[in-house]
This record gives sequence, structure tokens and C-alpha cells, in this order.
Amino acid sequence: MSSTANYTVTGNIITLHCSDGDKTFRPSLEELTLVVLKGGLIDYMHECTRDSPTLKLWKTKIGSFLAQHVLKLPDARRRKYILSSLPRDYGLFDHRKGDRYNPRHDAYLYGSKVGAVFRSPAEFFFHAKWILLGCPTPGSVPGHNEELWGPALPEEITDRCACTYCAGTSQEYISMNFSNYKPSKRAHKEEASDRIHVRFEGN
Repeated sequence: MSSTANYTVTGNIITLHCSDGDKTFRPSLEELTLVVLKGGLIDYMHECTRDSPTLKLWKTKIGSFLAQHVLKLPDARRRKYILSSLPRDYGLFDHRKGDRYNPRHDAYLYGSKVGAVFRSPAEFFFHAKWILLGCPTPGSVPGHNEELWGPALPEEITDRCACTYCAGTSQEYISMNFSNYKPSKRAHKEEASDRIHVRFEGN
């Protein structure tokens, strides 16, 4: 077992001790209420429970990212790491829409105080990294020195969140480098001209 003030790793389970979560940043009561519309259609949010396969998938993908690319655990590539739970006051919600008997399912992660709703585990990767590091604020820990090393790659940022919502990092870049996403040739060409490095103005 390894443990710090910000996280604990026990076996293959990663527990986050910090969070920027706030329960007020969740779907409204109206959005959570199942109402059958005309034609038997539905459109509502349902919170995923602890035994939900979707929640387990998210926790596994986020845990694997943290183990491989942040904690750099030596067995991370051959062992499946998983979060013990989502960060405090976060919730994963299943948006059920369409035919009530065969609806479409889309998962969304709510709870961050920045107001972001994360649409995939990969969107949450860098935000999860920031939480694992203790939710640092600029200047609270040593950060990337642009004067010495030039503009930082998103994965080099340690003193603030570098996710697509907090820093505007290209989600294409995150998904290509830290997930199994394979862009089309056109998307790959567009990505080559997109902003990869992150440069922060002030704090």
C-alpha cells in the first residue's frame, strides 16, 4: 500500500482523498424525473449506482490512466487499476432518451465546481489528475517553467488543471495520446494544426 494526503493505492484500487465536487452541480429534480411523453418517449437522467457496469467502466478507465500516466506504477500496463469511488460529491448519470423500452444511453459525469459536465472518461482524465495531485492552485506547488522549458505540454502541467474545460486543451490530443481513440485522416490533419501546448496567461 502507498498513501499520501491526496490519495491511497491499495492493491489495484486507487482512492482519491481530495475533490472539487459540489452536489449542487448535478441534474435538476425535473431532469431526474421519469415522465413518459407522447408516443411512449422518455428523456430523463438516472444516477448510476455502485453496481452499475457503466460506473465500473468509468472508474476502471480513469484508474488505469492515473496508474499509468500520473502515478507511473510499474505494473500499471499489465494490471487493471480502478478508482474505489468517484471523487466526493461527484455522480455519474445515465441520460435515457427515446423509446421507453429501448432508449439511447449516454453517460455524463456531474459534480465539478467548475461547472463542467464530462462526457467520457477521457474528458475527465486531466481533471482527475489535478484532483489526485490535491487540486493545486497556481503558485501552490512548483509548476512548469515556461521561461526555461518553453510552452508546456498538457501532461506536464502540475500546478493547475489542464483538462479541456479548465485550460482549453484539445480533447482530440488527450484522447489520441491517453485513450484508444483513433481519429480519421481528416481529423488527424486538423489536429496537427491545432493547439497542443498550453500557455497560461497570469493566474
